[in-house]
Amino acid sequence: MSRLISLFRSLTPQEVKKFGQFLQSPYYNATPKMRGLYKYLKKEHPECLFRDEDKEKLFTQIFDNETYKLKKMNNLMASLSSILQDFLLLQNQKHGTTARKKGLFEVYKRRKLDKLSHQQLRGIRKAFEKHPDADTFRHYESLKVHHELYFHTLTKRIRWKEKEDYDYFEAAQQDLDLFYAHLSLHYICEMNFRLLKSAEKRVLNPHEEEKIEALIHLHQPPLLNIYWLLYTIIKQADKKIYSRLREFTFDYINDYKPLEFKHLLTFLMNYQNLQHISGDTDALYEMFNLYHFGLEKNLYIDDTGYFSVSHFINISIIASAVGERKWLATFIENQKENLQEGIKENIVTMSLAFLRFAQHQYDETLRLITILRRTAPAFELTCWTLEIRAYYMMKDEHENWDSSIKRFQAYLRNKENLDERTKQANRNFNTFIRLLYRTTYHNTHTKEELLAKLESKKNIVCKFWLKEQIKQLR
Repeated sequence: MSRLISLFRSLTPQEVKKFGQFLQSPYYNATPKMRGLYKYLKKEHPECLFRDEDKEKLFTQIFDNETYKLKKMNNLMASLSSILQDFLLLQNQKHGTTARKKGLFEVYKRRKLDKLSHQQLRGIRKAFEKHPDADTFRHYESLKVHHELYFHTLTKRIRWKEKEDYDYFEAAQQDLDLFYAHLSLHYICEMNFRLLKSAEKRVLNPHEEEKIEALIHLHQPPLLNIYWLLYTIIKQADKKIYSRLREFTFDYINDYKPLEFKHLLTFLMNYQNLQHISGDTDALYEMFNLYHFGLEKNLYIDDTGYFSVSHFINISIIASAVGERKWLATFIENQKENLQEGIKENIVTMSLAFLRFAQHQYDETLRLITILRRTAPAFELTCWTLEIRAYYMMKDEHENWDSSIKRFQAYLRNKENLDERTKQANRNFNTFIRLLYRTTYHNTHTKEELLAKLESKKNIVCKFWLKEQIKQLR
């Protein structure tokens, strides 16, 4: 997809109209041919499906039936894209925004307009003071401003004749400490959640931990406190500390609406996922609650205005697992129009398959899985485990469960691009569901024995569902 199409799709209807007005300016020298391309994209917005055949057809319209030349068309698109980027930059630097103030400071600085650049810096500093702890990025920006103020031509650094000059130095040092502390904890948490295959947890050294604790005690920065609690439960799981972390995180997001709120909720979700894998039966319910909060904050609509595909599917899977059938049906109906055209149908089909499974409509579940296998091979792994579970739930009506498991085993064996940990988690699922069948009909194990075996499996998919089936055995 070209840069022009990606950028144009991201525009709101109001921005599309403003961009049309922007193109009328003689300053940017937009040609009639550029305006013709704009009119086409405006008509196709927001999908802007721009296939090769569309290019050829539009080329003949714009260039008066001239023979199609791909390079000439691409040059036209690149020119319009360049003007669109200028438009977006100006939109980002509207009057009163911090981005505009920083841009003007750079202009004044390059032109050696010392008084104006100093005034601009002080204005930016004042704006930052209104939001003292918005996010990690704010500490970085504040550090740059205080650094520029301290080393500015108008600052009297010799023996710090003015108290304000010393304040710049002290503020820069404080920003540096807080920025480093935030970033250290953020990265150490990220590393621990990403390196799930490694048994060894990554931790800070004792000196770094002491320094961060001292900063928290001295400044009481809410975001740093959240990262510290998160780091603490990564080192050692603790439900009481998690409860405090959750409360602080929700309050912080409500109060500040920071750029980092997506990361914070993702960290909480990752932590609960680890607890779920470890056998915590409450973790799935908490993951559902976290998703519910994220939906309230409109978290899962991306920058292009579409609902995140991975989150849509995860929400459907988790809501199905915890039995939120009515809620899931409403979610699919309300949010499906926010999915991007071209993938919407497959995502909705996948979500409906999980909804029908939760509603005990297993034949319909299998029908939807068959459609998905034909149209969306990327969902194959999820389709297999859902199919086998559907057959298990209809074990008195179907004999297909055994052949389904065998075919899934062959699929795992032949799937070379699937990592070994994922393969093993699914193999363990296959082995365990066979065990469930044998116990159901031949009483080979007691409930207690099956639960003990399941708990000993640290790498297995559908663990929550398997545990529920064990509990229902007679």
